[in-house]
Amino acid sequence: AFKDCAKLRTVFTGLKHIKNSAFAGCASIPSASVSKAEYIGESAFAGCSSLSNDIFIIAENVRNFTFSGCSSIPSVYIGKRVKNIGRKAFFECGKMEELTFGENNELEIGTAAFMGCCELTDVTVRGKIIGEEAFSCYGMDTLYDSRLKKLTIDHSVKTIKDKAFYRCWRIETINLGDSVETIGFAAFYRI
Repeated sequence: AFKDCAKLRTVFTGLKHIKNSAFAGCASIPSASVSKAEYIGESAFAGCSSLSNDIFIIAENVRNFTFSGCSSIPSVYIGKRVKNIGRKAFFECGKMEELTFGENNELEIGTAAFMGCCELTDVTVRGKIIGEEAFSCYGMDTLYDSRLKKLTIDHSVKTIKDKAFYRCWRIETINLGDSVETIGFAAFYRI
């Protein structure tokens, strides 16, 4: 719809369906409300580097690359109805300081979903599966300087896949839920 409108500064609020790449590359958008969106397409806001408001998500799926490269988002709330966070959905949201997951036993977090979200310091992860490199601090020949110090894996989590927290070297405390059945290769390497 507005893909690559680099000077666009206004986004419509209250949208219920946001299609693939709808606002991708709109680098000047300062805020966008997705709190009523039941569908948010792949790469919908990818590259919206000026997007600097809190994000509240109720859509069942956060598709691949949805907010990838939105480097100014300060906080994200993942609602309890969200079932899937796609690959690199929040990749390199470098100023995200707060990430909150609603009570949710079915959530699956995709590959590298939060890779490069370096300002997180205390995270409680909920859901069923934490995907490969989901919070990894190393990828594509880039070493991110993670600030993550305290990590809680909720009792709902069953699987932590390969390299999920790879090179999150500042972690001092890990509270691991008692329902974890599988921890993948190098899931907590170099912490």
